[in-house]
Amino acid sequence: MPKLTELKVKNAKAGRHGDGGGLYLEVKPSGARSWILRVQHQGRRQDIGLGGYPVVTLADAREA
Repeated sequence: MPKLTELKVKNAKAGRHGDGGGLYLEVKPSGARSWILRVQHQGRRQDIGLGGYPVVTLADAREA
């Protein structure tokens, strides 16, 4: 899966866009963008919200 860039994040259409390692950018139909980290804990998938873009940048989301 190709990694995201700042330009791809800014221009992304509605949906989930993967960056690798369980990190996703979720874009709502309204255009709101947020970062989600998808992990498995005790055999169950959980999504952890990391915050909205641009408050949380791509670099910040990768670091988290």
